Amino acid sequence: KQWYQRRVAITAGGDPGVAERLLRNNSLGSLIRITQRLKLEKPKLEQLNQKLASAGASGHCILVAMTTNLPQELPDDLTQRPLKHLLQYFIQKQAAGISAIGGESDDAKGVLHTFPPCEFAQAKLLKAAPTLNPEASKEDYLVMILVKE
Repeated sequence: KQWYQRRVAITAGGDPGVAERLLRNNSLGSLIRITQRLKLEKPKLEQLNQKLASAGASGHCILVAMTTNLPQELPDDLTQRPLKHLLQYFIQKQAAGISAIGGESDDAKGVLHTFPPCEFAQAKLLKAAPTLNPEASKEDYLVMILVKE
């Protein structure tokens, strides 16, 4: 199934240039296809922390994605579904989504980790944007961590 979501992503930390380069050069265009799940288990999250540490501040970007009502044409084979359904899926599976992002060059390849609101994602978000009030958002949102390969 194809899942399409009109969304807006706000950079919360890391290098915004990473998101600009990787998402602009995404071979799927603006569509992000989640191909794997990452269990929200301590060993898996520690591996991601190690990847973030080795990538450094210039090798990753933390984004907050929310639904938007901006008009956008959908390809015929896509169905738009509410973000809350994707969030419920991730919460039920206790997992995050993993997407390979890539273009033609090695400089434009990376991995996008899409988290529902959870302890790990909240910690990353608050570290990147310490003035953010975690109780302020009543809207559905995803925390997206993009790591350059």
